[in-house]
Amino acid sequence: MNTLLKKLKRHFIPHEENDYKPGFFATRSILFVSTGIVVVFLLSVLQYSAVLNGNSLIASVIPRTLVDITNQDRVTYGKTTLVVSPLLVKAAQEKADDMAAKSYFAHISPDGVTPWHWFQNVGYTFSYAGENLAVNFSDSVNVGEAWMNSPEHRANILSNNFTEIGIATSQGMYEGEPTTFVVQLFGRPAPAFIPQKNQSVITKETEPLQSTQNKPLATTTGATEVAGASLQTVVVNNMFIAVKNTNVATGTLDMATSTAEKLSPDSFLYRLLASPQTSLAYAYVIFGVLIILALALDTFIEIRRHHPRHVVYAVLLWALILTLLYIGGTYIFPKVIVL
Repeated sequence: MNTLLKKLKRHFIPHEENDYKPGFFATRSILFVSTGIVVVFLLSVLQYSAVLNGNSLIASVIPRTLVDITNQDRVTYGKTTLVVSPLLVKAAQEKADDMAAKSYFAHISPDGVTPWHWFQNVGYTFSYAGENLAVNFSDSVNVGEAWMNSPEHRANILSNNFTEIGIATSQGMYEGEPTTFVVQLFGRPAPAFIPQKNQSVITKETEPLQSTQNKPLATTTGATEVAGASLQTVVVNNMFIAVKNTNVATGTLDMATSTAEKLSPDSFLYRLLASPQTSLAYAYVIFGVLIILALALDTFIEIRRHHPRHVVYAVLLWALILTLLYIGGTYIFPKVIVL
C-alpha cells in the first residue's frame, strides 16, 4: 500500500523528489494517455460494428438491457414493472425481421399489415396492446432516452394498461444504409375469446391508422389480420400506437393464464456492452476527471512553480477527447429515430 501511495504521489503531486514535475505530465505519460483515449474510441467503434453485424452476444443483451431501462423508467414514475412475455418477444422479432427484410420503418408494413398481425401470429390474446419502434440503433441508453423524450412514446412506456413487454432487434438496410431495427411491444394478456355456438365473430378496427405522412392507410379487416378481435384505438399518430381489444375483459388477469416471466436486472457490464456510445462517454469522463485532477494538483499545491507546458498538455488531451466525441456523434454513431 505504501508503495502504491508513493507512486501516486510521484505521478500526480508536485514535490521536491520529482522536481515539482508530476510524472503524469511527462511526455511519455502524455503519449500513453493519448493512446489510451484513441484506443477506447476505436473499441467503441468496433463495438458498434458488432451491433450492426448482429453479433450473437450483443444481440441477446440489447433486448434485456432495453427492458431493464424501460422498467427503471417506470419505477421512477411510480409504476409497476413489466414482465417479459416470450410471446411478445417472438412477435417483436417477427416484426423486426419483417422491417429488416423489406427495408421499411413504420407501424404499418408496405403490404398494409398492422402491428396486431404479429400478436395474432404468435397467439397472444390481449386486452391492451402497444408498439414503439426505433431505427439507427447504436446505443441502448440513447434509445431509452429517445423514447422517454417523446411524450407519445413515454405514454406507452408508462401506461397502466400494460403488464407485459417484449423487445427484439434485427439488422437490415434503411434508406440505403445498414442499420438495426428495434421493436418494443406492450401487452396486457386476456383470456382467449371463444365464440359460442352460432355466435358471429366481429373483426374490425374502429379508427383507420395513419402513416408517418398522415395519409390514411388501408387496414385489413378479415380474419387473417386479428381473428376474433374488435380493436378500439386508444392512441394513434405518426409517433406511436396503442389499442384496446373490446372483445375481452380488461379487469385483473389471473397471472396463471399468462406466459410472462420475470428477468433479473442486467448487470452494469451488460448495459455498457449494449451501449457503445455511452460506454465511450463514461470512459472519457474518467479520462477528463483524471486530467483535471492532475492539473489542479500541479497548479495549486505548489502555486509558486508554474509549468505552462503542463497546462498545454492538459488542454490538448481535452481537445483530443472532444474531437473524438464529435467525430463519433457526427459521423459514426447514427442519431436514433423513433416511431
